[in-house]
Amino acid sequence: MRILFVTPWYPNRTSPHHGNFVERFAELVAQRYEVEVLHVEADSDLPGGTLEEHVRNEAYGRVVTVYYGGDGARVQRLWGRQRAWKRALSLLLIEPQLIHAHVLIDGGIVASRLARRLGIPFVVSEHSSRYLRPAHWTRWPDRYLARRAAAGAAAMLPVSPSLAAAMRARGFPGNYRVVPNVVDDGIFRPLAPDPNRESVVLLHVSDATANKRPELLLEAFARAYERAPRLRLHLATDGNREALHELVQARHLPPGIITLSGPHPREEIAQLMRNSDYFILTSRYETQSVVLVEALLSGLYCLATRAGGPQDILHDALMGESITDSPAEISHRFVALGNAPIPNLAQRKAIRQLALARFGLRYTQDLLESIYQQSFP
Repeated sequence: MRILFVTPWYPNRTSPHHGNFVERFAELVAQRYEVEVLHVEADSDLPGGTLEEHVRNEAYGRVVTVYYGGDGARVQRLWGRQRAWKRALSLLLIEPQLIHAHVLIDGGIVASRLARRLGIPFVVSEHSSRYLRPAHWTRWPDRYLARRAAAGAAAMLPVSPSLAAAMRARGFPGNYRVVPNVVDDGIFRPLAPDPNRESVVLLHVSDATANKRPELLLEAFARAYERAPRLRLHLATDGNREALHELVQARHLPPGIITLSGPHPREEIAQLMRNSDYFILTSRYETQSVVLVEALLSGLYCLATRAGGPQDILHDALMGESITDSPAEISHRFVALGNAPIPNLAQRKAIRQLALARFGLRYTQDLLESIYQQSFP
């Protein structure tokens, strides 16, 4: 089967890591099917009205990106984006039999129109947290087109039950099936803790933006360290390290108690997880949290605030806990972890087995194949 990916989020020259989880879907699907990817991206360095094509051949298939001038008034940007999608579609090489769109606005909208023109089915994976946010989040034309696309899709594939519920509550109809993000269970695996290490290492991996709430994490940790001096915190980020360093310094803890690093490729993140004892997530909103699943596959017990997707994952007490965003509660849990025995390899392997059953590559691959096959009348 020939499958076309249509996505507004994909790694590119302006944002090398943006949408890397969509690329992992393409890599996985390409193990069984022929894949081509169409993607458009704003580039503020290009003059308004400019389009620039970039075609590359990856091991998993052909990737077409069309950049458009990203500055100017909203109407100019929308016009540029529409032209970019039209140009990308003109560069399509394969004759797709099914379209797998990512992000309903506007990947799903574009896929809906193309699918009608070609007379083929389409499915839509949703990754956006916009549906979890309480504020008015999009304009009426986008909402109308998105609802129409959702209703016409053979399947709507949000990455978590919480995201599916939020989309339904927002009035988006569709045939909903939850398909989790793709995580490489070969890279992320447990390791026995160093028997000579006395410290208890908490790990946090994020871009350290406001949504990840590093201030909340640091406040809770500083409180906990006073009562559990074995605790250590490592922050790995691909965000603004200078700003994060300033937040750390403001806590006035002894040197080496909180450490920073990053950015890291996946292999280095996996190594950090193998060398840690617990994983911590303090986000306000998460559609699923790829990094949380990576931590579980690495055998780490996880603490995560109730941000949407995390509570869908941490419903088994062996895997971790969903907690409130109270600094006092988070600090209390940190103290408990800091005063407990370090999890052994058997405990870590048990966590990994639970994660494999729900998020392993084979599970996700078989689920996608079943959905693809059921998409045809």
